This record gives sequence, C-alpha cells and structure tokens, in this order.
Amino acid sequence: IPDSVTSIGDYAFNGCSFLESVTIPDSVINIGDYTFSDCSSLKSITIPDSVTSIGDYAFNGCSFLKFITIPDGVTSIGDYTFSGCSFLESVAIPDSVTSIEHYAFWGCSSLKSITIPNNVTIIGSGAFSHCSALTSVIIPDSVTNIEYMTFSYCSSLESITISENITSIGNSAFHSCSALKSITIPDSVTSIGGSAFQYCSALTSVTISDSVTSIGEGAFCDCSSLTSVIIPDSVMNIGNIAFGCSSLESITIQNADCKIYDNESTINDTTVIYGYPGSTAQAYAEKYNREFVALNENQDTTDPVTNPEILWGDADENGKIEILDVVLMNRVYVGVDKILESGKKNADSDQDGKITLSDSMNVLKLLVHLLEQADFPVQAK
Repeated sequence: IPDSVTSIGDYAFNGCSFLESVTIPDSVINIGDYTFSDCSSLKSITIPDSVTSIGDYAFNGCSFLKFITIPDGVTSIGDYTFSGCSFLESVAIPDSVTSIEHYAFWGCSSLKSITIPNNVTIIGSGAFSHCSALTSVIIPDSVTNIEYMTFSYCSSLESITISENITSIGNSAFHSCSALKSITIPDSVTSIGGSAFQYCSALTSVTISDSVTSIGEGAFCDCSSLTSVIIPDSVMNIGNIAFGCSSLESITIQNADCKIYDNESTINDTTVIYGYPGSTAQAYAEKYNREFVALNENQDTTDPVTNPEILWGDADENGKIEILDVVLMNRVYVGVDKILESGKKNADSDQDGKITLSDSMNVLKLLVHLLEQADFPVQAK
C-alpha cells in the first residue's frame, strides 16, 4: 500500500482469500469496517503507530493470523474486529484502549492469554466467547459490568478475577466454562444473570457476597461438581432451575422471605434445604417433598464446621447422643444401613466426608466423657 494512502476504506480487501501478507504505511490513520474480513490466508500484518481507529469486522475470519499488535493510538476494538481468528495466539492491547466491543475476539480458539488494560471500561457481549484455549482472565477495576456471554464457552478457563467494581454479571457470562473450579462474587455485585455459570461442570466452590439481591434463571444449573452453596440474606429472588445441580447436597437460604421460583426443578430434587422455620425455603421444601433442616436464629450459617446446628454424634437426628447413634454409624460403615445427609453432618466428626469407624469411636468417647462437644470436630488421624 503506497505512502500516499491515509485511509483504507470499508471492504477494501474483503474476501481476498489468497492474500498472505500486507504492509501498511505510516501514513494510514484509519482502517475501515470489514477491510480485511475473510482474508483467510492472511498470516501477518503490521499495523503502524499512525493508525488510530480499526473498524468493525476489520479482521473478521482471518483464520491464519497468529499475532497482532494494536497501536498505542487506538482507543476502541470494534464489534467482531478479530472474531473467527482461530489461529490467533497473541494480542497486545495498549493502555490507550478504553473499550473492547461486542464479540471482538469471539472464536479466537488459540488465544491462551490476554491482558486487559486498566483503562478499559467496557467489555462487550461475547467479547471473548469461544476462546477455548484461554486459561485465566483478570478483569480490571475500570470495568463495571460483565455482559451477555462475555466469557462463555471458554472451556479452558480455570481462574477469573472479578474486580470489586463489577455490579452485575450478565446472562450466560461464563456459560460452559467447564474448567472453572471456584468463583468468588465480590461485594459490589448486585445481580447474577440467567445461565451465568450454567454448565460449569468443574465448579466446586461458589462464594456469593451479601450484596447480591437476585440470582437469575439457570444461573448455576448443571454445575455437576457443586455440592453445597450458601445463599446470603440479601438475595430476594432465586430464578427457575437456578440450582438444578445433580451433585448439590445442601443449599442454605438465609433470607426467610426469598422468592424461590415455583418449579420443582429450581433446586435439585435430592438437595437438603436449610432455612428458617416458616420461611419460603421451608414452604418450597414441603411442597416438593424435599428434606428441610431448620436453622436457629442465632447460629452462624457461614461456617459448616462450627455451625451450632451440628449436634456432633446425633446420627439419627433425634436430638440426643446415645449408643443407638454408634450402632447406626457402624451399620452405615459396613453398608447395611443409610443415613440422611443432615445426619451425615452430625456423624462425620472428623470432617473427612465419610462415615468411618473413627467417627463411631469418637461418639463412644463422647458418651463416656473422654470427649466433649467442644472438642468437635476431631482431627482425623
């Protein structure tokens, strides 16, 4: 491209499927919409520092493009600018960029890492969706919202740091991030959108802050590794199938008036529901024949180890510790009897996740006063 050119217009090289390389002179300040879209053989391009704007879809479908450096003068990465660049491994985004627009890097399936500058205030819908090689992301403090499908189908994403300035997590924001193991929702977030973490099959730990007021439809549905979750008293609404998780053993709902969507699939059918007497949680449990465990008004529901609801040794949950509890625990251990999930919490005195002879021995020691309730949980040996 000759030095006399200052702007490369819309669709200028669109669909030039055999174009392999381009040299853009320092005179160019603008690259238009769809300029190099579907140049499927383009392997390298150097964008000079003179360029201040790159249009929507500018490099869309450049599937052989591996590396790109965005000049310091560019302030926005437009809609679908690099979408479908499936071989793109590395992108350098300068501090001048303040927005990454909708689907900007959608389908960049070879992109393993990305550094989002601190000046970015907007990350658009689907901006990094289907970046299946992306392993970690840090969202800077300048961003206030995670929008629709922003990181959906990032199947290698193992960690995500959400800034303390994020106020909402949009619908399907992390849908099908199947490698994500834990998530902490910061205190700034007020809403978790529908299907936000649906099909996050490796997710084992979720911490929901007490600033969250609503959990959308299907927000944690099909998180098949999630075993327990605590819903803080700030949450006023739980959407349809929000916790339809096959391995969810317990859910604690601290808001007695929380509106739980009236559907038997909102909470998994084998989940033990913890809530206050007379609460919507109890009403839901009774309507759909779920096990319900009443919370005490003064107990600490955030700590399952020191939680006063646990009467250590009371395996049959009759409110007292006796030799029958020891017998039941031994029968469970040899596989000739079963025990409710809430009873397991009382019986699992060493907190190793199973009922063993060690647990029944601890109860015996409790009965003969070699141990006291204050000594529980007992360190496993």
